[in-house]
Parts: sequence; structure tokens; C-alpha cells
Amino acid sequence: MGPINVYDGRKRSEVLEHLYIADMDKMLYDFKPKMKNAHYKIMRNKHIYSLVELAKHNLIREFNLVKTVKLLARSFYLDARQTFKSIPQVVMLE
Repeated sequence: MGPINVYDGRKRSEVLEHLYIADMDKMLYDFKPKMKNAHYKIMRNKHIYSLVELAKHNLIREFNLVKTVKLLARSFYLDARQTFKSIPQVVMLE
């Protein structure tokens, strides 16, 4: 038996939601006191980008407007300016 891949049998949105959203929420909360501010900001910005990317997926592929709005609201709560920076980057992805 070969190594197990986290993508095996899962949709990209599911992996994104579990690894980049839920796990990052927990890491940012649990380890913020132990991180330097610059490192925390880098991780938070990646988290925001992932929230925006998942919101795009939920809007375009799942047609789930409620989940899209909730994800974007979480992103704006973390940092509105970074969310506005992430939106065009995510929208330009294919």
C-alpha cells in the first residue's frame, strides 16, 4: 500500500474547507501567542485567501449564496483590506 493522499476521493472544496479553513482557524487561535506578528500576518493572509477561494467555489460551482456570504463575512471580519486584495486574485484564477 502506497502513501495516503489527503485528496484521495475528496472534492477540492472539501480539502480546502478542512485543511485551509478549519485547521487554519484552529492554528491561528491556538498559536497566535507563540508567533511573531509578521508570521501570524502571513498565515492570516493565506487563511483569508482560502476563505475567498472557497467562497468563489461555493458561488460558482455549488450555487450556494448563503455559504458564499458567510465565508466572505468571516474573511472581512479578519481583515477587510486583505479580503479586498484577495478577491481579484481569486477571481482571476480559472
